[in-house]
Amino acid sequence: GSATETATEFSFLDIEDPHYHIAVQRAQDVWQQGRPVSPGPPPPGWSWIWGHDGVVHAYARDSGFQVGDVTVPAMSAAALLVSVSSTKTFRTLSDAEFFLVAEALYIPAKQAAILAAARGIADVVAYRSGPTGDFVSVLEDLQAAGDAARSRKEASLPPNWGDLALASPLSRHVWRDLRLRFLTRGNPGFVAAHGVTRDGRPAGHGAQPMTEGTLLRLLFLLTLLYPSVVERSGELRFAIRRDHHAHAHMEQTLQELAFGHAGSIADVQR
Repeated sequence: GSATETATEFSFLDIEDPHYHIAVQRAQDVWQQGRPVSPGPPPPGWSWIWGHDGVVHAYARDSGFQVGDVTVPAMSAAALLVSVSSTKTFRTLSDAEFFLVAEALYIPAKQAAILAAARGIADVVAYRSGPTGDFVSVLEDLQAAGDAARSRKEASLPPNWGDLALASPLSRHVWRDLRLRFLTRGNPGFVAAHGVTRDGRPAGHGAQPMTEGTLLRLLFLLTLLYPSVVERSGELRFAIRRDHHAHAHMEQTLQELAFGHAGSIADVQR
């Protein structure tokens, strides 16, 4: 069925419940004059139809409510939600972004050129920091590219990067460490890398001495892939917009890279 048809699970109170009409009447009284409201993050796997966390105007109308330009029945958010999995539009990486993502994922330059040709990219963009990749230069390039992408309208769309993710020599254990970093963060609005001492000992709680540098590199990568979702907010800290519709795509992709299989990643990316 349509996205709104499958969103019927987000009705919050059964109309047969004896308290339904009392609750609706009280809500109608409160919202009669209308007011601006920020609805907060949508349920996992769903996006608000306006596609972001902006404030919308809501007021009582007849037996239901008007939210923005949409009339909804009381106690139901179905008409305001769209399934992220139904989204078929992706952001196409520019040629420079494609090769920067490949470099960040440790894909050898020759293999990246083959992948680029499969995408129809004729001109090979040389890795900016040389064939082996300079760690700091890659991070600086990723942040600059992410900042530039964030200012463009199409940045709100999820990227198509499944072929690059699958071509990366990074082991599943690295992706699992990254996924677990998201799942176990204390503040849902942020995720952070942790410091490691020069002799390899963890300098913070939860640090992964063997993969921490790579995790930091991948967090910078996410600022380019999902510039409307991930933004650097400190030396090792990144702000996460969980209410943005591309957030669910990012979470699902990372989940499949960590615990899924090649076919499942392809499903996410199409």
